Amino acid sequence: MIKRIFVGLAVAIFFALVMAVLPGPVQFAILLAFALACQAEFHALAATGGIPAYRGLGAAIGTLWLTCVYASSGSGGAAACGLPAEWRTAFLFTAFFAILVRALFDKDQKRALEATAVTGFGIIYIPVMIGSFMSMARYGADGVFATTRGGVFLVFFVAMVVKFSDAGAFGFGTAFGRHKMFPRVSPKKSWEGLAGGIATGVAIGLLLGWLANRFEWGPSGVFHGSDAADEPIMGLWRTAVVSALLVIAGVFGDLFESMFKRGVGVKDSRAVLPGLGGMLDMADSLLFAAPLFCHLLRIFAHFDLLGL
Repeated sequence: MIKRIFVGLAVAIFFALVMAVLPGPVQFAILLAFALACQAEFHALAATGGIPAYRGLGAAIGTLWLTCVYASSGSGGAAACGLPAEWRTAFLFTAFFAILVRALFDKDQKRALEATAVTGFGIIYIPVMIGSFMSMARYGADGVFATTRGGVFLVFFVAMVVKFSDAGAFGFGTAFGRHKMFPRVSPKKSWEGLAGGIATGVAIGLLLGWLANRFEWGPSGVFHGSDAADEPIMGLWRTAVVSALLVIAGVFGDLFESMFKRGVGVKDSRAVLPGLGGMLDMADSLLFAAPLFCHLLRIFAHFDLLGL
């Protein structure tokens, strides 16, 4: 556990420095490499279970998706965070059509259903999900391949809430865990640990939300208004509820990957980081939290525009 904490802290510091200091194109290159490493580990998991996938095509489509997300306009706040809906639909349709065509012309492929399913799911599961972090980092950006300090704070907020909740869940689960959540998938996770993780995540979220409001961190209008009269999107109760939802999304992300790993009989996606396993093991709890946060910001912004 000590090794896990120190390695996790080192990775978190590196990630924070990357997002806060380095220029946009370098950030993009590092995040792209991270996403492709996670995608490769997912394909390796499938291969361990004897399930085929078109790795090269999946990586190419994932790279194109992330490039489009990072190059898209981030101006306009929450409503414009990420690719426009019509472009997302067109891109995903074209991607899945390309995968099916690849299988159709693969005369040696005897398991086309599995190959196309795993390749397509791998694109949604990793590049599309990780793309939400890029969308957040570009919140309010005007230039291509540019990020904003406000957007970087949103990334920081999600990562801190989810990762600190992991530590809280471990501590509470170790001390008080009696009732297992999904012993078939993850024998060590308990409902008591989940409660402790939610409590920790909400506490961290409220602390970061208060600091953001006090010192005007993050984009204007999210945790703080442009002036004293403006109400931010993320008030006290919304911050608490959103933090709890992020923790739950993180737990499910962890459970989903554990389910995949148990299905093919492995403990870690890859032995890369001491105490943490592979890149995918480190990212699993964040994959669903980031898009959830982006969608919640859009919903809250829409309600505020309606005066609700």
